[in-house]
Amino acid sequence: MSRAMEFWHKNRNFVLVLFAGLFLLVLCNRVLTTDTDSEKKEPAGTVVTEDSQYRPLSLEEIEKYKETKSRSDDSSFIRILVLAMALILFVKFGFKKGWFAYLMPQVVHFKASLRRSRKTGRLLMRISFFNNTPQSKTFNAPHVFFKKGAKIRNFVLRNEYFPLTLPSGSSHIMLIDVEQFWDKVAGLEHYKRVGASIETTTGERFRSLSLPRWLVIFKAE
Repeated sequence: MSRAMEFWHKNRNFVLVLFAGLFLLVLCNRVLTTDTDSEKKEPAGTVVTEDSQYRPLSLEEIEKYKETKSRSDDSSFIRILVLAMALILFVKFGFKKGWFAYLMPQVVHFKASLRRSRKTGRLLMRISFFNNTPQSKTFNAPHVFFKKGAKIRNFVLRNEYFPLTLPSGSSHIMLIDVEQFWDKVAGLEHYKRVGASIETTTGERFRSLSLPRWLVIFKAE
């Protein structure tokens, strides 16, 4: 019980935002469902009279029905579009103001992704880590690792910035030419998956997924 309460106190904002997002999705779904149900109640081409007998609609009635249905569809689309735009603007403004730093779980967020240089065509790795804990953390130099099955080879990225201390709410980004490792290290061409890891001076370790060499989603300048 104490662990559950501790988790709630640390991450309650994140949980509340998650539930708010789910509520928004349910609300949008209900709007769409309501419009669909109304369409089912008025099939095009027939109308139900009081004596439950069907008769063909006149040309004027068909045109009127089409016009009403078109207005209803346009109204639903506009509502969803306005809602989506408002949500996008809110999220963009929130990230700009740093609101979501307090909504995310209070941990260190570490991520590595692959991208291709627009100028040289070389394979690059973007390494980012964000300290979303209440206290400052000092990080040692990150590692790049290469995998082939269960085999792993590690390389330290040594530079003048490390050890690096990040205060609470701050982040650091690195962009490295990861293709140079395959070019310079003998036998490494058989290790097709690559990832990164980092460790604090107190022994906490954070590691990304190992990504296949071909998984390039973004391009860099």
